[in-house]
Amino acid sequence: MALKAAPVWWLLTGQKQNRDGLSRALQMLDQYHGQPAAIFGADEHYAGRDPSQGTELCAVVESMFSLEVSLAILGDPALGDRLERLAYNALPATLSADLWSHQYDQQANQVLCSLATRRWTSNGPASNIFGLEPNFGCCTSNMHQGWPKLARTSGWRRPMAAWRPSLTVRAR
Repeated sequence: MALKAAPVWWLLTGQKQNRDGLSRALQMLDQYHGQPAAIFGADEHYAGRDPSQGTELCAVVESMFSLEVSLAILGDPALGDRLERLAYNALPATLSADLWSHQYDQQANQVLCSLATRRWTSNGPASNIFGLEPNFGCCTSNMHQGWPKLARTSGWRRPMAAWRPSLTVRAR
């Protein structure tokens, strides 16, 4: 996901605009597409703030990874807080307890998991039910990444920026 692009680019350029890029991007996503669980409305396309709009499971898992990488680079505790909201609210809401099924799209105000036509941009009526592959296959392969990557990065002690290599080039 492109959320980590600005912090990664900052490692190469050292430019303040790149360091601040993720903060600006998250601010705009929250303003125009934000949902209560720290994710944005995105049912294949940005979907606005309406809590009836769905958010794809891949968006949750990939946002978590982008925040993990960005937190390691920038060391901003607000990124860790957002990651925690995603990991303990948005991610479990779309997975079955035994991890054998998932929803393709979750809704912030969801009360039913049913086959029904919803106001999604391009996803079908099965996107809301739990299954092995309720819509597209991407979530079936991505759903298992959220918890292990979170566990892996939970032990990091300091920002990656502290280990960043020197960008100095010597002329011969």
